[in-house]
Amino acid sequence: MDQRLVLHTLLRQYCITRRDECDSLYRRFILDGSRKEPDLDRFNALVESSEGHRRIVRVQAVEAILRAVERHTFESAQTPDGLAADVEASASASAVWREEFITESVVLEALAEERRSFANYLNSLRVNLPRRVDPLPFRRTLQEQETAALWDALNQRWDTTHGYWHPRTGLAIPTDVWVFNETFAESGGSDTIRTILRNRSVARIFELDRFDERPCEIDADVLEIRYEIPELYWTAQPFDWICYASHEGTVAIGGDWMLSALRQSCPEVDEHRIA
Repeated sequence: MDQRLVLHTLLRQYCITRRDECDSLYRRFILDGSRKEPDLDRFNALVESSEGHRRIVRVQAVEAILRAVERHTFESAQTPDGLAADVEASASASAVWREEFITESVVLEALAEERRSFANYLNSLRVNLPRRVDPLPFRRTLQEQETAALWDALNQRWDTTHGYWHPRTGLAIPTDVWVFNETFAESGGSDTIRTILRNRSVARIFELDRFDERPCEIDADVLEIRYEIPELYWTAQPFDWICYASHEGTVAIGGDWMLSALRQSCPEVDEHRIA
């Protein structure tokens, strides 16, 4: 197995595992150890406490490092050592949201600790890199210029205006766009779209969000419709189809061939349509 791929996969896996671990600990803290809906005042107090800040910045730090790792592919460098150096430089330059305004010493120390932990893990792999590793689905963080070019292409074809889309725009919905309620995703909509793309031999797609927090290229087989505040878009060149999920639970899908395939794959599709 290519040792660059082993290195890149292990670094991604470290970040994914550590991020999920930190996120679980943070959520447990702000929910005050209860699975029930917490008292709102107590919840807000925990979120805004120094301990709450210390815990969430760990999540943000590892997420930023993961994005830095995924700006590279294993083929980005000629050797494992070269890839390690490139990733190390990107990770060192990664920053969390509004980091320049962080002043609490315990929060700054937590941030530094996560960065040291990643650096230590990277150095350990330099010394002892396994021969093989189970692969992860492809994911690559897009560069700023790539993201801008994608938005330009989407805006030109689908009039996304780098923000909300149908039905949230309030504009007339084109005939090659269908809008669904939340039951579309709940009833297996993601799996249906993945199957359609697979049958169309679409292997890689782009996932964009309204705030450009983590624009990326991913395996089409891991597309998962989900409702998040930034508003999510999925597409692929030549941009003849689009899928949009709003944080309000609606899904808009566009493209003549995509809608035709959707009708064939899911005869009951109209049960979920709202426009």
